Amino acid sequence: MSITSKFLPLHLSFPNPNPKFPFQTPTPCPLSHPKLLTIRSAKKRQRTGNLRYPSEKKKLKSKQKTQIDEADKFEGFWRLYKLGVPAHRDPGKDFLGVSDALLEQIAKALKFPKPTRESNESPNTYPTTKITCLRKRVLNLSIVAVTLSLTISSSISKGTAQDLELERYTDSKQGFTLLRPPSWVKVEKAGATVLFEEPNKATNNLGIVVSPVRLTKLEEFGSPQFVADKLIQVEKRKESTKDADIIGISERSGNGGLQVYEFEYKLDSTRGGMKRIFTAVFVASKKLYILNIAHSDKPEGPLDMHRKRLLEQVLHSFDAAL
Repeated sequence: MSITSKFLPLHLSFPNPNPKFPFQTPTPCPLSHPKLLTIRSAKKRQRTGNLRYPSEKKKLKSKQKTQIDEADKFEGFWRLYKLGVPAHRDPGKDFLGVSDALLEQIAKALKFPKPTRESNESPNTYPTTKITCLRKRVLNLSIVAVTLSLTISSSISKGTAQDLELERYTDSKQGFTLLRPPSWVKVEKAGATVLFEEPNKATNNLGIVVSPVRLTKLEEFGSPQFVADKLIQVEKRKESTKDADIIGISERSGNGGLQVYEFEYKLDSTRGGMKRIFTAVFVASKKLYILNIAHSDKPEGPLDMHRKRLLEQVLHSFDAAL
């Protein structure tokens, strides 16, 4: 290599394959803010109808349920089922009204707003729910609820009236006491210690028989079922009896812990026709006390619920006098 080549600049050039289009030096771009790169994808096709997956159907159903307007949730007709009432609050099969416990279950099923008690209301008063801005169907539903509440109030007032219709009767000499209808008059009858009859309806009566026995306790004679069977047998042996069927048997504790058996049965007789009989029996001081309440229960004039509860109060009040 010569000395001259050491000082001369070195230029490298490449042959241009296309001499008609020579290479040009690119001009630098002016400085500017970098542009954001946006990537767009195709819209996902949504599945509808039966094409939806079970998970999608469940999610859609949950979403639609939460979108229901709270003001319109009472609209339409309701079918209530599986309403459970606690046993200690159940008024029984003979109760024809609507109890407080049932109303509470209906309100719970319909998810009524929680009621508020006014300051002047007593704690035992059943609270009423005030619902505003209701549509016609909801208004009809509230009218039904108010009607049921009035029915309950009416039944409660009847129960209070029943207590007022009875008065205490005590025979200190024979040693028994009970409640009796004040309008029923006392009459004399052979074999009865005392007898009360409804005016103009002698078939409706209550009588007490007291007789000495060797027993000291009623259980020495037998169980309630045994006594009930003997009682029905005695009724069926009478010539006037057509038929006799036991309805209910119960046992309770009286004054001083003495046992009291109670029975209810139907009696079809040639003397007075169909009757409902309520009987209570207990033993105290070696005396047998028997209460017998008879009331007409004919198909054309059956025993109504109000009168039945009145007679049951008389039955439960029969006890030994302290």
